[in-house]
Amino acid sequence: MVKHSATNTLLAAPGENRVALRGMDWVAYCQMRSLLNERTRARLTYDRGTLEITMPSEAHEFYARLTWWCRKVLKGLL
Repeated sequence: MVKHSATNTLLAAPGENRVALRGMDWVAYCQMRSLLNERTRARLTYDRGTLEITMPSEAHEFYARLTWWCRKVLKGLL
């Protein structure tokens, strides 16, 4: 998590969506993790009561899928 010192806001990579929820306990984090991991590619980070939810950019997801397909094809050739 990167914070801009002047405004205390989260900085995100271009195309990336990010939100921080403060004041969450560990049980709430575990519930959110189980809900979101089943349905999305959201990445969760928890640190001392702050839950940060990050959604990767569409470009990142495209290249991740492309890499997965390339590995699958290469595995089939070997």
